[in-house]
Parts: sequence; C-alpha cells; structure tokens
Amino acid sequence: MNKKLIIGNQYNIAHICTRQQCDEGRGDKLAMRWIPAHGESCNYSFADLDAESSRFANALSSLGLTSGDVLFTLLPKLPEQFFAVLGSLKMQLITGTLFSNFGEEALLDRLGDAGAKVLVTKKSFLKKIGRIRGDLPSLRYLIVVDLDEHLSEDVLSYSKLTREASPEFVTPLTGADVPSLLHYTSGSTGKPKGVLHRHNSILHQYSSTADVFDLHENDIFWCTADQGWVTGTSYGIIGPWSHGVTQVHYRWRL
Repeated sequence: MNKKLIIGNQYNIAHICTRQQCDEGRGDKLAMRWIPAHGESCNYSFADLDAESSRFANALSSLGLTSGDVLFTLLPKLPEQFFAVLGSLKMQLITGTLFSNFGEEALLDRLGDAGAKVLVTKKSFLKKIGRIRGDLPSLRYLIVVDLDEHLSEDVLSYSKLTREASPEFVTPLTGADVPSLLHYTSGSTGKPKGVLHRHNSILHQYSSTADVFDLHENDIFWCTADQGWVTGTSYGIIGPWSHGVTQVHYRWRL
C-alpha cells in the first residue's frame, strides 16, 4: 500500500480514523462488523463510527472533562469500547484500556497510578470496582455501558449520556506531541509501568499496518488481540481504520 497519510497540522488519531475517512469519501463504507457471542451481528460505517465517537466526546465535555484528563475503559469487545476510546481521543484525553479479566489489585495499580478521572465499564464489574474505589480519590465518574438510566451522580448510563449528545463534534487541532494512549506493562516483572504515547504515533501505526500487515483498502481485517493491550489498540483500532479498512470484531464470551 503506497498511499500516504495526510496529516497537515491535525495529528488527532481519532479524527484521522473517523472524520477524515468520511471526508475522503468512505462515510458509507463498512468500518466494523461486530459479532456478539449470541445474536445478530451489527454493522457500523465510518460515518457511524464518527457520529458515535462524537456523541461520546460531547458527553465527556458535558461532564466537565478537559484535555489532559485521564479516562480508562474496562470492557470486553463491545462497540462501546471503540466509540469510547475514539471519543476520548477526540477530546484530547489521555486514554487507557484495561484487560477485562484484571482483578482488583491490577486495576488499583493502574487507575491509581494514572490518576484516572473516568472509568467506562459494565454492570458486572461494578462490585469489583466498588471494593477499591475508596482508594481511588481521583476517580469522579463510572460510565456504565449496560445501564439504561443513571444510578447516581457519579455512576452514569452510557446510553443516556450519548443519546442526549450531539453526533457532531469538531476535534480540536491536535499537535504531534499531545498525549494520546496510556498503556501499562503486564506487571509480570514488577509493579506495572505506564508508557504514555502521543498522537504522532499514528505515523508509525499507519506505516507498519501497510508494510508489515500488507493491508489494502478493500481488505477485511481481524485482530485477535484484546483492546486491553497495546496490540489491540494499535492494530485493532488505529492502524486499519487510519487506512479506511473494514474490521471484524467478535465478542467471544458474555
């Protein structure tokens, strides 16, 4: 693939993966086919990806989040995982993804060290999070993807927040060195260490997707890696969508 990534002065990863793809004529193209463990698959175009991530960005703005705040997701493979990561990046939040099998100690290590203000998760994880929340003074909001209504002022329904938010969002001009993703090491050789990426990383993710995976625009791509790890974000979100490539994501368990 010899196509060059057009950056200009806008390095924002999420803008390039969504709005820019629409501007280049791929709005109606299939961006993601999501296959649940049970039930019907769902298709999302690049226009859908842009609108849903923009709704989440607007929802975050309505909560008072600003550039440089830290948001994490703790989710299995769900459409909301992708919308939340992209919407958070559009807002220039420092965005982390957590493996959904993590226990309390692993979560506390990462959320506490990062000073996370927001965690996007699901109902089945609330008890686990509740047992450590008293040790997370920076954590202001839990946004829960499978709640229909808000439970309290700080335990919020993802669907209600995004349903009331605009699908239009103008991503602020994002320089090369603006922080983007925060990934932690596994912890197998000591306390997990956070590695802070920047939006300029998309240049390498774009080129390596072309040169190593040999992806072409009309290919259909599957990344087995979970979004809780760096491969799952670099090559299960950013690389393929920066090329306008269709991805298939499968949720293998409930």
